[in-house]
Amino acid sequence: SFTGTLDNGVVVALPEKDAETIGADAGYCDPSHRADRIVAAKMQGEQLVLYRTDGNAYPETITLTKQP
Repeated sequence: SFTGTLDNGVVVALPEKDAETIGADAGYCDPSHRADRIVAAKMQGEQLVLYRTDGNAYPETITLTKQP
């Protein structure tokens, strides 16, 4: 879970606690990347742009559009 702030139209969120492994096979699976350390979301016109990163090597930008 994340806690965020609104700054100049951008929601910036940081995790409230460290990631936890869950599920029956959690002890046997290694994650392919670390948990997100920061998430930012911003409306750009009719699209929601979401940026997330683990802080080092896994930045990702996702653009979401509302379907009619």
